[in-house]
Amino acid sequence: MRRKHTYQYLRLSVALAAFSVLSACEELSPVPDSELPEFVDQLVLNASFDDGNPISLEISYTAWAYDSLFPGVVDDAEIDLSVDGASVSVTYNPATRRYESSRVPKPGELYSILASKGSYSRISSTLNIPDNLENVRSGYIPDGGIDPQGNPGDLMFIEFDDPGGKDFYELHFYYFSELAEIFVPFDFELTDETLLSPNTLKLNSGGFLFSDELFNGTRKRFTAAITSSLTRGNSDIKYLIELRKVNQDYWKYWRTLQQYRDQEDQIASGPFGNAVIIHSNVSGGLGIFMGSNLQSDTIR
Repeated sequence: MRRKHTYQYLRLSVALAAFSVLSACEELSPVPDSELPEFVDQLVLNASFDDGNPISLEISYTAWAYDSLFPGVVDDAEIDLSVDGASVSVTYNPATRRYESSRVPKPGELYSILASKGSYSRISSTLNIPDNLENVRSGYIPDGGIDPQGNPGDLMFIEFDDPGGKDFYELHFYYFSELAEIFVPFDFELTDETLLSPNTLKLNSGGFLFSDELFNGTRKRFTAAITSSLTRGNSDIKYLIELRKVNQDYWKYWRTLQQYRDQEDQIASGPFGNAVIIHSNVSGGLGIFMGSNLQSDTIR
């Protein structure tokens, strides 16, 4: 929120100071090439494992970001993937441009990866699949809440026992559009202290990313009231609730990525905007190797 200054001379002084700084910036000479760090092309790992989908990962180069062509992927990397010390075989799929395995990760598993390609530095990383949530209960109560327009609406809910410690979550509420045949996120009145917390991130996908700092070690319930007419005519599926327990690298990656996107949207920030560095947990290169545990309920 911007504070309005009362005195005209103060506003004029600020404007003049800002103009002077910007003018000085324009007069600065570019940094000589000899002083810039040398660009080194590296391997980039991109993978998100969960307990509901087979293993899939992508390896590419950093250099493609400087090229106008379609992102170049590495289709002949040497990959050593293991789970709890046991080797997992992956095969490159030209159709998806990713390395894949039929194995579906399980809660509690620890994955390690080593990957190399020719003269590129070898990259490595690890991820864990979070354990299952305990005593999860979800559903909806017909006309059990008040929608954003102040009318009775269906109340969707999910509740679970937080194990304590330091845990991270991603939450989504959707309604099903039979016309478009897709699940659609929606806005609802926020009254929960966790979802209202400044440390909670609202994602572009419509979900929420947060920690258990306000309900650590207790039973937690989230609700969302939706206009019931949106699904009243549905013949089968009405809603979908998704709750992911995510590892810390997942939380850091999506948090910094969303902050980067928000920063890009703030055109007025100009040269005084804060730089955002996307979280990476890959040694010897760049990218993200992260895990999550998905709890979902398709409501009919």
